[in-house]
Amino acid sequence: MAASSEQSRIHEAIRSAFPGAVPQKEGVIQSLWAGYGKILRIKLSGCEMDSVVVKQVKPPQQAAGRDIGHDRKVKSYKVEQCFYEQYASKLDPAIARVPRLLASSNKVPGETLFVLEDLDASGFGGRHGSSISVVRWLAGFHKTFLLPPNPSGRAIEADGGGLWNQGGYWHLATRPDELAALAKDDPLRVHAGDFDRLLRGARYQTLLHGDPKMCNFCFSSTKDGPCAAVDFQYTGWGPGILDLTYGFGLSLSSSDSLLDEYFRFLDGGAELEAEWRALIPVAQADWQRFLEGWGGGGGDWRRRSDKFEEALRQVKGSK
Repeated sequence: MAASSEQSRIHEAIRSAFPGAVPQKEGVIQSLWAGYGKILRIKLSGCEMDSVVVKQVKPPQQAAGRDIGHDRKVKSYKVEQCFYEQYASKLDPAIARVPRLLASSNKVPGETLFVLEDLDASGFGGRHGSSISVVRWLAGFHKTFLLPPNPSGRAIEADGGGLWNQGGYWHLATRPDELAALAKDDPLRVHAGDFDRLLRGARYQTLLHGDPKMCNFCFSSTKDGPCAAVDFQYTGWGPGILDLTYGFGLSLSSSDSLLDEYFRFLDGGAELEAEWRALIPVAQADWQRFLEGWGGGGGDWRRRSDKFEEALRQVKGSK
């Protein structure tokens, strides 16, 4: 049976990296969020790779400026392509493994194809692993892209270098609808700009993964061994504690042993560690601002924790 035009484009992208490749069996790993494409695993013969993973991004066609959520998703895939093409090669695979980009294509308007290393075939087939492995991965990632300290922090209009100027899919500038869903007198809404300002004002900034939930990590078979990460749509700049706040939730505290392990691996110095530990309540308030506006739960955090009051004290002290 003749290949469809879509299959032909995918096979052509694969052959741009492996001219002799003969695509064999293919299967859908998963669909992308909101029907914006799919991820495939394709078995190969005739080349040095037994299989590859192809991420096909094909958003619904819609004029820009009509739906901020759609525009955010479309930009996120451009960011991911930039990350793989311009930043991923700077990582040491021994400390922060990501799939190798083997080829990419924007040949058809409105469609992006990523041909990626199959992490399962490279020994990272586990979908459940330890928090220690993730913490060490984040530390290695953040260490690689750590910027020199800047007393002024990061300006809201700063160039993101093809990535998000602010990393993390919940950052304030991209979430006006969720902010508007909060009551006008809710302190999370009243001080949303203050929390954002404090995070952008951190002297120490690095590149954030932006969406480090456990399902975006692939694990080796070794207990507490190395892991690899995928999904770099919301990669951008900020204090590293934002990734840990999202990855480990509102229960994270400055005395958590996971943080000790993180800062040990990061080895960024006492000033950085003090700054990022102090920002935990602010980062959590910022995350809670998104969660409550989105309707994602966690609403009792302010009642059962003193960290929200600490975040408000930091806001007051900064003015």
